[in-house]
This record gives sequence, structure tokens and C-alpha cells, in this order.
Amino acid sequence: MVLRVHTEQADAEVEASEPNKTMERRHLYSRRNRRLAAMVCAGFLCAAAAAHTPGAIVGKVVDPNGNPIGGVTVTAEHAVSGVEKHSLTDASGRYSIEPLAPARYILRAEAASYGCIIVPEVIVDDGQRAQQDFRFTDGAAPAGCEPVPPKKAGKKAPKP
Repeated sequence: MVLRVHTEQADAEVEASEPNKTMERRHLYSRRNRRLAAMVCAGFLCAAAAAHTPGAIVGKVVDPNGNPIGGVTVTAEHAVSGVEKHSLTDASGRYSIEPLAPARYILRAEAASYGCIIVPEVIVDDGQRAQQDFRFTDGAAPAGCEPVPPKKAGKKAPKP
């Protein structure tokens, strides 16, 4: 086994004896480094382009007379993965569910004395806050959830 110690003098001798090979090696390493740097930069740019800014769903829950209802559980279920996030309304009936990835969500509001209302499609766009209000009616069944017809579903974000 041969052990070679690199010193500046040894490197200078190699460069003096083989100037073309040394220059070729340096050029090859330089090109490799530039390619590697370009690939790393391209990877970061692709990752940045694919990254999304979280959004939110906000709104207000009111009773049949338009009075705010506090303590209502509002759930946003990701339409594809089924992952849920919950929020409780405050005393003024307002809720906010965030952060949410840009996607389609199924929204559900459940109030003990009024029942449950489902909005089957709320779209959260990149970095946007989707507004979805709920108005319970006297006819809401306490035991189950009733889907809200699209015209009563409140404001929805436009479809992408």
C-alpha cells in the first residue's frame, strides 16, 4: 500500500510535470460544480413553486332570528384525505378555521339545540380566506345533519 502525502510542493511538481492533465481536471471539476449548483438551484425553484400558502375558512353562525350563537362546533373536513380541523364560535357567533391547505372542504356546523348543517363544498384557494356563514332554521333536525342547498350555502370562493 502506498501512502501519498499531499503538500504544496508535491502538487506543484505534478502541475509542472503534467500541466495539461491538471488543467483538464480543474476544468472538469469546475463544470461538475456548475452543473451541481444549477441542479440544486432548479430543485429549490421547483420546491418554491410547489409550495402553497395556507388559507382559512371564516364565518358567522346565527339562529333563525339572526342572533349569533356561541359555542357551536364548526368542522372543516378535507374532501380527499378526510383530515378534520375544528373551531368553536365565540359569543358573537364568529369562527375561524386555519391554517388550511388549498383544497375543497366539507364544512359542518353542529349546535346542541339546533342540530347540524353541512355545506358539501367550500373551496380554499392559495392564501385566501373563504367566507361561509350558517343560519340555523327551526326545522333543523337535532339528531342529524342536513345539507345546505347551494343557494343558501353562503359565499364560496370561485372554483380553480
